[in-house]
Parts: sequence; structure tokens; C-alpha cells
Amino acid sequence: MASDLTMDDGVGMRLDLEAKKTLTIGTDNLELHDPVAQKSGRNSCAPLASGSAKQLIPLYNVLWAEVSNNRITVDFALHASKTKIKADKWSIPLAPIDSENPNGTSAETFVSTLLARAYGEAIPRKRAYVLINPNSGPGGAVRLWKAEVKPLFDAARMELDVVTLTRGGEATELAEKVDLTKYDTIMACSGDGTPYEIFNGLGKRPDAGHALASMAVSHIPCGSGNAFSCNLYGSHRASFAALAIIKGIVTPMDLVSVTQGNNRIISFLSQTLGIIAESDLGTEHLRWMGAARFEYGIITRMFKRTCYPCDLAVKVEIEEKSDVKAHYKHHVSNTNLAKLATNAEPTDSGLPKLKYGTSEDPLPEGWELVSYDNIGTFYVGNMAYMSPDANFFTASLIADGCMDLVTIDGNLPPLTALKVLLDVESGKSFDNPHVTYKKITAYRIIPRNQDDGYISIDGEKLPFGPFQAEIHPRLGRVISKAGKYEGEGPADWDKVTVADRIHARKEAWRGLTAKSKQVWVCWWGLLIRANLLPHHDNLHQHLTIQTPVSSHIGHAPTVAQGGIVGGNSNANVTWLPSAHVTISTWVAKVEGRRASSASGASGASGAPSATASGSSRGPPTAALEDPDNTKSLSDVMMALRKLREGIVASKRADDFSIQAYLFCIRLSVLVKHPESYHPAILHLLGHIMPLHPLTSIEVQEVVGYLILDTACRRRELADAISLRHEYQIKDSKLDAALEALIHDNYILFQRVKRDVDRHRQKLLEWADDDIRLHTLKCFGRAYLGVDLDYLEMATNAKWKDLKEKDGVGWALDGERVVIRKVPTRQG
Repeated sequence: MASDLTMDDGVGMRLDLEAKKTLTIGTDNLELHDPVAQKSGRNSCAPLASGSAKQLIPLYNVLWAEVSNNRITVDFALHASKTKIKADKWSIPLAPIDSENPNGTSAETFVSTLLARAYGEAIPRKRAYVLINPNSGPGGAVRLWKAEVKPLFDAARMELDVVTLTRGGEATELAEKVDLTKYDTIMACSGDGTPYEIFNGLGKRPDAGHALASMAVSHIPCGSGNAFSCNLYGSHRASFAALAIIKGIVTPMDLVSVTQGNNRIISFLSQTLGIIAESDLGTEHLRWMGAARFEYGIITRMFKRTCYPCDLAVKVEIEEKSDVKAHYKHHVSNTNLAKLATNAEPTDSGLPKLKYGTSEDPLPEGWELVSYDNIGTFYVGNMAYMSPDANFFTASLIADGCMDLVTIDGNLPPLTALKVLLDVESGKSFDNPHVTYKKITAYRIIPRNQDDGYISIDGEKLPFGPFQAEIHPRLGRVISKAGKYEGEGPADWDKVTVADRIHARKEAWRGLTAKSKQVWVCWWGLLIRANLLPHHDNLHQHLTIQTPVSSHIGHAPTVAQGGIVGGNSNANVTWLPSAHVTISTWVAKVEGRRASSASGASGASGAPSATASGSSRGPPTAALEDPDNTKSLSDVMMALRKLREGIVASKRADDFSIQAYLFCIRLSVLVKHPESYHPAILHLLGHIMPLHPLTSIEVQEVVGYLILDTACRRRELADAISLRHEYQIKDSKLDAALEALIHDNYILFQRVKRDVDRHRQKLLEWADDDIRLHTLKCFGRAYLGVDLDYLEMATNAKWKDLKEKDGVGWALDGERVVIRKVPTRQG
């Protein structure tokens, strides 16, 4: 019976059966060959085709095999349809023992080799503690368990202890008391609520750390959302999840601590406030609809353009979407989580100590609390899929030590909001410009201007009020299909060059490009000079400041002055940006490009820049707008964010702090990065200015930015006018911009936009879409036709863009646009 094939870990091993049939272990399949069927003309490679000469079972589908009474029995999972898998088996007599070759492969050796190949790193015959929630979702958990799941588990010879739950919270109590040595997994046959209870039950034990790190949680989807199963097994079908659990491997998973007051709970899935929370918790009465209730809830609330004001402080780890993609690629390509789970040493202690305290403690050092008035969706995910058709967090990873934060404004036009929703369903929301996506490790959120509302933690309601969350890397264990989430990841993640981007956000110094390192070194030197950061000899020995440059805080230190230790005289550290050099000129120099001759002359002469004063349009910003500079500029933005964090942590309020914040604000405005300039403006005005006053020109400049941002990007004209009166701003161009926005005066808007400086132009660009659409509506209502040049001037857009991007249905007749044709009279 020995095979004449070369065998590698059992590949090619053959077992002879009666009637000259053979079983062969292939690389991915178990093959049954029947030469009698072949002679009769029946030859099929279709899996398990009856009467075929060759029948194949994927090794993944092999559940069990054994030899008894001179027969081999193979239990396997058969794909009965696209939505159901059922248990099936072969039972075939063995061939008589060949007296001429008594030392061939025995049936017992074949079976053990087959099972080893079929299960790989997975535990065979898992011992499961099954908790069935009969009230989950539409209420079919018991039926699904009996009809689809248990037959597969029985075929795989799993050992099952089954409990049918009778009340809410019972799963928590059972998990808290479970014997960890008796089972390989606690299995929830339910929606996502029961896994939530299981994790929190394990977390309440005195040995919570050991319990969470040794008892794997698994899930049979019987609820509405079934996110646990979608992420770990790639399906919301009960039988598909059952097969994935049978063949699944123990995998470490990040868990999240959520604190509110003195209450601490464990979250495995998500935390949300806003439309998503209302669409989940506010549709409990529609559980009979299944997953469709979430879509119904979102659509009915989306058109109300509801916002949920809040104060938010976030510990951001990766801010730019391109770096999030690179981070995703790095972890998907280089992490063996099954090995990490095997090698981990569980602790016998309780839950990990909270690194940032609770929501009741003072704000952690270095955190910046920022007010947001227009948030419609605040959504933090620890998994990718939130329901079968909602891959909301496409870059989520099972154990990367980060949560994924998505925010979406609530005041988006209904059609725009609908587009975001459709992008979520198609898995394209990551790249939608209206979706902000970040990797974070902790946050605190404080709702404002709302007495009551919905906060959802893993689909469970939390009392409405402030709460805080932080990640615990690899705290939990789950059964996963392949040691990872089954999501596809963000679009084009595999095309990102990891070497160029990933360590720029995970390891701040090593990941920066050479030129951006120079920028970072200069700011680092300023922080040390201002006693905001301690000296670090390993860093300083590589740095040299060649020439002192004047600034508002004095002179940059030279090596001789000892301000920054320099051990390498050849280190080519770039010059420090002084207050008299325009930001765009500085960026152009950092990126190795020459600024325009006008700006260069201004920088060389030391004359105050137009940008700093806000009195003229300022120099071109080609270096900022060049797409090739995207990575370098994102590195600069990260360095400036670190600078602001250092100032916040130091609680300084002096000239250095003011000039550093002004520089950050100006650059962030030029690159249209509201995540940087908006909190920086609020901190400068709300925390630094009361302690160390700004000059009147600086106040005029910064408040002007805030007013235009409020009016154009946030679309809050009343708040913008209120800010103007509060700070008593007198600026004719600013007044003209507000007047144009209030009255939808597109002619005045374009005139103002041409007259203001480049920074204000960038802020006014946030209103371009609204103004252009209003202009088109005005033309459509008032004109039968219009000259093409006038239409393009009024809308500040080319005809091709109006047709393709705005969907204009008018006709072009030479140089004239026909809006409405005059009907001809019938004579």
C-alpha cells in the first residue's frame, strides 16, 4: 500500500481500498479515485460528485477520520448550497492486506496523517461550553443549533456542554464561574450581545488576566448584526461559522476598557455616539427585521442632519489615511498571531491597570480637549465588520494595539450622506473625503447640549454621559478562521510601500524622511531650549545647528553655547524657521525647492511677511499643492502635532508657545488640515491667550481663521457672526466674505476670494461646493442661456467639471450654454 509518490508531511500518501479504489492525501484535498467509474466513462473533479472517477474533499472540510471493522470512515462538511453546509461521510472497506508488501502504509497511519494535515495548528475535538440565547435577533438560535450546527460538531467529535440562557446577564455569571481547565472555548450561539457578556464575565474574575488570555471565545451567528462571526469566520451563516470554529485557531485579540464613573467594562467590538448608536439602540423594537433594522435606522435619521456636540480628547497614533494603509500592510504581512497566542504567558492577576485613569480623573497629561459641534457619527471600532454589509473599519486589525476612529459630520447634505452610507456597504468608505479615519489608543468624550441620548458599547446601552476608553493589546483570546480578521482591508493597501510610510507613525524618529528629520530636529532643539523636553544624548550626538537664526524667543543655540549637543560637524541640519520667513517659503526650502523670487527676497531681507500680517495675498504655495509632496508634508504635520503636544504637556504660556502655535496654524491652514489647525486655534485662544496676551494683529489673524472655518467648513454662520462680535473683529474683507455667504452672493464671494491672502483663500475653498451649486441653481431658475465664459467665471469651474462632477444637464452650443429651450409656437 505504500505510495510511489514523494511524500512531504503526508502529501501524496495513498491508502488502497476495495475494488481498486484509493484515497490520496493531496496538498489541499483528499482524493478518492475509482478506476471502475473511469472505465465506464464517468470522470468528474466536481467535489463529491456521485459515481465520479475522481472525487475531492478540501482538507479544510475534513472533520474526522477513523478505522473500524476493516473500514475507513471520513466525516466531512458538504456545501449543500450557497448558504448552508451539512455533515456527510464516506465509509469504504479497506483492501485486503498485500502479502507481498506487508510493510506498506497502514490505515491507522493514513488516518493520523490525514487528521494532522486537515487540522494543522487547530485543536481537534475541541471542548466547548455552548451558551444558546433563544431570544437573539429574530429568535431562531435553538433551531439553527439543532439543524445546522450540532450535526457538524458531532461529526468533528467535539465535546459539548450546552446551556440555554433564560435571562439577560446570565452569560456574564456563567463565564465568571467557568472552569478554565475544562474547556477550549466558550461559544455564544447568539448575536453579539452574548460574546460581550462572556468577555465581561471573564473580566470580573479575580484571575481576569489569566482567564481572558487562556479561554478562547467563539460565536455561532444567530442575531441581527453578527459582527463577531463576520470578522473572525467571514460569514454570518451559522453552519459556515461552525466549520470555521472546528478548524479555527486560538488567536490573541485586543480588548478595550471603557470607564464611566467608577464602572469599568470590556468592549470587543465598538463604541459609538450619534447616528450609529441611535440606529442600533433606537431600533430594538425592530429586531424581527434582522440586520436590515440598522439600515432603516440610519436612513431615517440621516436626512434630519442631526449633530451631536461633544468635547473630545484623543490619543492619536496614526493620523493620515495613507499611513493607516501602510500600517495595515505591515501587520498583515509580518504577524504570526497564532504563534504569539501559543507563546504568550497568561498572568494570574486581574485586569490590566488603566494607563490613563478613568473618565472621572483629570485629563491625562499631553491630551488636548477639543470642542466639536458638528459630529454626526463618532464611531470607534475594534473589528472591521459591524454587520454583514457594513465593513465600517476596513483597516481594523485583530491585534495591532490600536482602535480605529471614524468621525463623520452630521450636517452633510442628504445626498452626500447617502453616498457615504453606500460607500460603507461597498467597503469604500475609507477613501471617502467626508470620512475621517485614524488609529488611536485612547480617548475621552464628553457629550454637550443634550440631556439624554444613546451611547452604544458593543451594541449594549451605556448611560448617557462622559466616558473614556483605552486599548489593551492582545488581552483576549478568540477562535478565528485564519489568525486574522476576514475583511479585505482598505482599497489598494497592498500597493503602499511600507518602507516609505509605516514607521513614520509607529516609530516617530526612525520613520521620518531625511529632510523631514531635519524639520523634526529643529523643533526638537527648540523644545529642549525651552526646557519642554529633557536632553537625550543618543539623539543629540548626531545633531548640529550650524548658524543661529533669530526668532521671537531669541536665538537658536549653537554647539558652543551648549543648547543642543553636537557631535557631528557634518550634520546638515536645516535652518530654523524664523518669524520673518513665510511658511510656504520654509516648506519649499525644506522640500528642496526654491520659492518664488518675491517670497525669497522677502525672506532674505528679513522683512515681515505678508502671510504673517494677513494684509496681502502672500506667495504661491506650489510646494504645498504638489501631489509629490504628500508624504513629506504629512511627516511635517506629524512633527508639528508632537510640538503642540509637548507645549500642552508643559502647560507653558509664553512667546515661544504663541509663535509655535501660530506657525502650526498657518501651515495647517495652507494644507487644509482642520484636524491640526482647528484644535490649535481653540487652544491658543482658550488656554494660552488668557495667560499671555497676543498682539492685536495676531488676534485679528487667528480669530479671522476661526471665523472663516466656522462659516465655510462647519457651515455655522450664526456662530461665525457671534465670534466676530465676541472678539470685536473689524475687517472689511472678512465682513464681505460673511455677507457673501449669508446672502449666497456668488459674485461677491468670488471677488472676496480673489482679494484676500492665500490662507483665507484656503479657508474659503471649503465653501466652494455650496456656492457653486447655489450659483448653478440661480442660473437654472433665471436664464434661458448664458455665455460659457461668464458661467465659468461665476462658478469658478470649467465646463467639463460642471458636466462630470456636478451633473449639469445643460447643452453647449458653441460658446453659449443653453439652459432651457424656448418651445416653438405651433402656427
